[in-house]
Amino acid sequence: MGVDLNDLLNQGLYEESESDLIIPTLTEREEREEAREWSAKRDEIAQTMWTDYMARNIRMGKGNKEGTSKKFRRTKPMEHVFLEILAEEAQKGNKPSNTFKTVSIKRVVEAISERFQVQCDAKHVENHLRTVKAQWQIICKIRDLDDGNQDLVPLDCYNEEDEEVNVVA
Repeated sequence: MGVDLNDLLNQGLYEESESDLIIPTLTEREEREEAREWSAKRDEIAQTMWTDYMARNIRMGKGNKEGTSKKFRRTKPMEHVFLEILAEEAQKGNKPSNTFKTVSIKRVVEAISERFQVQCDAKHVENHLRTVKAQWQIICKIRDLDDGNQDLVPLDCYNEEDEEVNVVA
């Protein structure tokens, strides 16, 4: 017993309808919109993956118990928040001597933790403050070695007329 190729049931298996052969084409506008949608989905997935990665590596740390981390990885946006808040606190008078009040440190910790979804501790802020102070001392030493021209800073090096401004430290 064989298969009858002329059987009505089998004809549908061997013949393709014309509607299956027509590939729907999109206009350029539809293609751009579809590309934008896929790009947005990709970006959303990447952001979720990055947030999970940062949460795992900063909050947990490698080989440490939960909530502690050997290294706190600071990003440029975190650095900007750190400096902005401490500058505001210094203007408010919350830096009576060469160090900041505990309230100021707590404000930085809370802002970084909330804004970047990481666990930032006061020790992280204090350690970085020491690093910034050391860097600032190096800058001051370099400025002192500059033959007295340390107050002149060019604003636009591509401008035909060099504009300069006095900087008061």
